[in-house]
Amino acid sequence: MSSFWDQSELHNQYFASFAASLGGLAVGASVGWSSPAQEFLATKSFLEFSWISGALWLGFALPVGLLAHHYGRKLILLLIVGLLNLGGWALLICIPDIYYLILARFFHGLAAGTYFIVTPLYIMEIAKKDTFQIAGRCLHEVLYAIGILFAFGLGNFRNYDILCYGCALLPVLFLLFFIWMPETPVYYLSYGNVEKADESMQWLRGNSYNTTLELTNLKREIEQQRTNSQGIIQALKHWRTLKFLIIGIVLVFLQHFTGSTAIISYANFLFRETGATEFDALLSCMCFGLSMLLGILIAIGLLKVMEPRVILILSCILVLMLTAAVGVHCKLRRIGDPFLGHVTWLSVVGLCFYILSRALGLGTLIYYLMSKLLRPEIRSLGFGLIYSMSGIFGFVNVKFFPNFLMAWGQPILFFFYTGIGGLGLLFIYIMLPEIRNRTVMEMQMDKSTVQDPLGEPVVTVKKK
Repeated sequence: MSSFWDQSELHNQYFASFAASLGGLAVGASVGWSSPAQEFLATKSFLEFSWISGALWLGFALPVGLLAHHYGRKLILLLIVGLLNLGGWALLICIPDIYYLILARFFHGLAAGTYFIVTPLYIMEIAKKDTFQIAGRCLHEVLYAIGILFAFGLGNFRNYDILCYGCALLPVLFLLFFIWMPETPVYYLSYGNVEKADESMQWLRGNSYNTTLELTNLKREIEQQRTNSQGIIQALKHWRTLKFLIIGIVLVFLQHFTGSTAIISYANFLFRETGATEFDALLSCMCFGLSMLLGILIAIGLLKVMEPRVILILSCILVLMLTAAVGVHCKLRRIGDPFLGHVTWLSVVGLCFYILSRALGLGTLIYYLMSKLLRPEIRSLGFGLIYSMSGIFGFVNVKFFPNFLMAWGQPILFFFYTGIGGLGLLFIYIMLPEIRNRTVMEMQMDKSTVQDPLGEPVVTVKKK
């Protein structure tokens, strides 16, 4: 069995995938920045800071990543995930006025939305299928979590300039690596530039690789997609297509309204609310970030051996149990329980296990599931809609978290997250189909019919 180092045709594919995924460090740091930054922006009120934190998700809601279909995957990643993200850090460092802070966070949101739409697309188009199974599922999610952890770690220096300058280095790192990578062969072929497509493919596959057959197959696939795109309206009229879109929107709703987005954004504040000292709160944030990274790594391993639907159900069960446990502890602390109310580490441990459980499924598998459920001809439209809704849900959750906290208090807020988790569990159990070893066509079919959703006859064979 040959090792990775013996497979020279894979080296450039992995390197290009890694270079593209480095944008995840920059995006993760911009998401994680909110938690330690609140301490340094003490002159801003809690409600003002909620605008600063929430503006990122407003930017996320704009599907500017779809511009990659017109201007190229590489160019859009360089301009938005690299340069625009860096411009956001420049505003945070140089002009600490609230309106410029909000604008900077909006830029970071545009970068984040672009990263999550374009990077998986870039990796999928440059890598062979067996390579993408590893690189596509792992790199961009893992580096995103490392970026959040990096921002939490910089918070331990207790210096606003170190926090911002340190985070600003990450888009620079991304630019330095990714600028040397090729555009995807698929993009070149979609505009008829066969010579450039061949150059890109040759670099990705190695000088000894014969690109003719693969380029011919890609041309055929592009033509097929153009033909299928004329049936988008028909596909959207089919109830199963709409059902899967609704499932995607509900899943991103659960992702945000089980509390994760707000908890990441206000982690330092929440740990202090449990009674932790300033140092203990910053250390708890580090443990929190490590737990998130560990959860993603476990999810990647489980995905190889378990049905994704089962992993998602498990994640939902753990999330609702842990939010309930944290809510109970907050309630005991509020009423002055003589024992558990003064054990501050219980909430810290509960939140760390919560983010790990969330990363197992609700935070990691949703977009993988949708790539399996949605037909190729509507996948781009579907992902744009789902990411936009994710941004809107994230903004509502983060922006109004202080309002909910002041109106309800911590215990009721966490019980609310528990209730949403319970409803989400029922929804997933009833509505989400099994996808392991099933094609998109099989999931789009009714058990009682042999008609394709677009009206084309299909022959089905039952597996024994």
